[in-house]
Amino acid sequence: MSLRLRRPDRDDLDSIVDWIGDPAFQALFYVGDDRVSQQIGQQILGMVGGGVTLALNPTGQFVVEADNEIVGLVSIQDLSWRNRSCTADVYLTPTFRDDQNAAKAYQALIAYCFDELNLHRVSVRVQPEAKTLHNALAGMGAKQEVVLKGHVVRSGEPKDVFEFGILRDEFAPKAAQETA
Repeated sequence: MSLRLRRPDRDDLDSIVDWIGDPAFQALFYVGDDRVSQQIGQQILGMVGGGVTLALNPTGQFVVEADNEIVGLVSIQDLSWRNRSCTADVYLTPTFRDDQNAAKAYQALIAYCFDELNLHRVSVRVQPEAKTLHNALAGMGAKQEVVLKGHVVRSGEPKDVFEFGILRDEFAPKAAQETA
């Protein structure tokens, strides 16, 4: 199964709105637990309603599609055209969420950042318990650069986050497929 990224459109709105209640989806849009679904809904409407484009905004979202069905969303944040770098994150629906699919989604996202956006560096943040994903990212050439202690609050508890970084000339997507 191959994944592809594309810009969200209005036809995707019902699927995306259905994801609002999923804590993993909420985490894609904010760090803390204090944001309400109405605010997330407003961001979604701006995203699919033809709001500010990625070229003008330091964030952008793309849907993840598998077999003509949307199965997730990727977010490009902290985009710096000057430094040709960004931070990226992936949300997958619960039925599609496993380490192998996450690795494929991150691989597609990183390839998009290098091939389409012509970036030099991509950072991704993942939870410490996602060991298979850590291995897949390492297989792509990413290096664990930092552990952000207590960086996010989930269910009222501070949680650590691992940050991986990868440079364009270190990206090895074939190796990632073998480790996933």
